[in-house]
Amino acid sequence: MMPGYPARQTRAQIEAQADRLEASRQALRGGDLAWVPVLVVWLLSTGYVLARLPRLPVATQDTPSYLALGPTRAPGYGWFLHAAQALIGPELAFLPLVQSLLIALGLLAFGLALARLLRSGVAAAVVVLAWAHTGTFEASRYVMSEGLFLPAMLAGLACSLAYARRGGWGMLTGATLAFGVALLTRTAGAVLLLVPLLLVLLDGRLGLGAVLRRWVLVLGLSAAMALGAMAANQARNGVFEIGSNTGTSLAGKAMLLLRPEAIQGSGREELLRRMLPLAAEARAAVAAAPTYAASLRAQDQAYEELRWRNFFPMAGPEMTHADTRASAQLAGEVAKAVIATDPSGYLRLVLRDWSGLVLYPHFWPVAASPEGSPHSFFAHCPGDPQRCWTFFRLEVPRVYGVAMLGTSLLGMTAAVVLVVGWGGQALRRRLGPAERAMLALALVTQASLVATALFEAGLWRYTIMAHAMNAALICWAAARLIYGREKRRGG
Repeated sequence: MMPGYPARQTRAQIEAQADRLEASRQALRGGDLAWVPVLVVWLLSTGYVLARLPRLPVATQDTPSYLALGPTRAPGYGWFLHAAQALIGPELAFLPLVQSLLIALGLLAFGLALARLLRSGVAAAVVVLAWAHTGTFEASRYVMSEGLFLPAMLAGLACSLAYARRGGWGMLTGATLAFGVALLTRTAGAVLLLVPLLLVLLDGRLGLGAVLRRWVLVLGLSAAMALGAMAANQARNGVFEIGSNTGTSLAGKAMLLLRPEAIQGSGREELLRRMLPLAAEARAAVAAAPTYAASLRAQDQAYEELRWRNFFPMAGPEMTHADTRASAQLAGEVAKAVIATDPSGYLRLVLRDWSGLVLYPHFWPVAASPEGSPHSFFAHCPGDPQRCWTFFRLEVPRVYGVAMLGTSLLGMTAAVVLVVGWGGQALRRRLGPAERAMLALALVTQASLVATALFEAGLWRYTIMAHAMNAALICWAAARLIYGREKRRGG
């Protein structure tokens, strides 16, 4: 070696030096302090929410069935309410505070995990966007299952992001347990279990055996929780199932599709014959809506009118006097028979309900979407807003509607970018932790929207799960843009 010249570096030394330089650059752009803006924004926004909470919660028509641990309700929220009554009294005073604190803690964990994964303070936006959803507002103040579902989901997402970043059985177990609680609160939470399964599958560091062992953990633990809930439901209500009301939900879609060919051989000829002119009138009423958003709201109200105000009362004692599970089962049987005669019409309804979940037609301004439909089928609605609650736009500050619609559209855009830009690497299992986590969230977001549209109307309250994940996708996209811009400036 010539005197005065440095020793020749090996490839490993060069790569180590590059890693140190990149770490220094990350630290300089705030990566190591990314949790600070998250914490500041969380403190400010959470304080704003807590200062405006009522003392007593708002009951809904679903409240009695939760408290009764009814057979059509997943038992998790009912258990939570009984525990709350034992601690704070039968009137559930301060339940809004309890639920809001649980949501806030889950949101803090989610925001901090996202900040550490992205190494960017833009993760603070997820806190504000999550609070801005009307479903979060309702979850904190109402006696609704979202009051437990949302914090469980947020905790599971936090553990999932931590697992994507550093691996380990502990975070994978934590994610599975949290999503299991979400499943026991609302059966729609089952789709969340795809998040840890996808994170494991997409991790190229894991061989087939390691993937299978982790899948066994996720599936085994979640199955054990579900079976426990099913056993509890059997002990109380005599049915070995978690509890679902999908039959009742499907009845609205089926009655809107009802045509003469569905009547013959249905076993409910007289009932469906009486429903037939109402179904035709409801379809005409939906078609008469002045804009697409108004037609989506009219469709939601048509579901409500046809099933609650006509189908069930006309069905007689067989459904109205039956227990809720038997009634839901009978409604589901009729609904499936009707849908089988018009599968393409059912898929069109599903597509429209999916678009309602994405476009939030209940938050559009007057200029973009006038109220409802002028058809006589909805003539009673202006004088009966309580009955026609899905027919009208929601009178909330415009900033919340803009935040919800913006999150939905930008989140979908980020999902498309992920699939197109990183899909090939995903198939080869070569994704980094952030892209691996975000791709899993993008896929599960869309799966949740489709699964909801298959059974439910396109209402905002069913998007609370997709909204949180879309918010994370937006933060990822913003962090990528900021980093790319800084990298170009730095040469």
